[in-house]
Amino acid sequence: MKRNTVILLHGNGDKTNIDNYKSIAVSNAISKMIEKCANNRIIKFTNGLNITNPNQYDLREFHHTSNSLGKSFANDSVDNNQKSEGIFIDLSKMFDIVNRKILPHKVENLGIREKASNFLKSYLQ
Repeated sequence: MKRNTVILLHGNGDKTNIDNYKSIAVSNAISKMIEKCANNRIIKFTNGLNITNPNQYDLREFHHTSNSLGKSFANDSVDNNQKSEGIFIDLSKMFDIVNRKILPHKVENLGIREKASNFLKSYLQ
C-alpha cells in the first residue's frame, strides 16, 4: 500500500561522499493521512498504558523532541538560581541507527499485535 518516491538530499560536506546525503521518502497525501492516524492511535495507546518515561518527548501528546533539551538543562538552573551551560548534540543521523530488525519485537512487547503490528512492519520494509 505504501509507495514512495525516494530522493537524496545533500547535507554537509563533500558531495562525492554518499554518507553526506540523506534519503527522503516523498509520500502521497492519502498515505500521509494514514500515517498521521496511525501515529495518533499509537500515542493514545501508549499514553493509556502509562508506560512512557516522563522525560521522553517523542510519541507523547503535547510534547516534542525539540522541547527536551531546554527543559532538562535550563529550567533546573533557572529555578535554583544557578548558571546554565549548554550541551549540544548532533542528532542529524539519529534515525539512521534505528535497528529495524528489533523494532517490530519492541512494538509487539508494547501490546501492539496482529493487524496493527503487520501494518507497522510494512512501513519498515
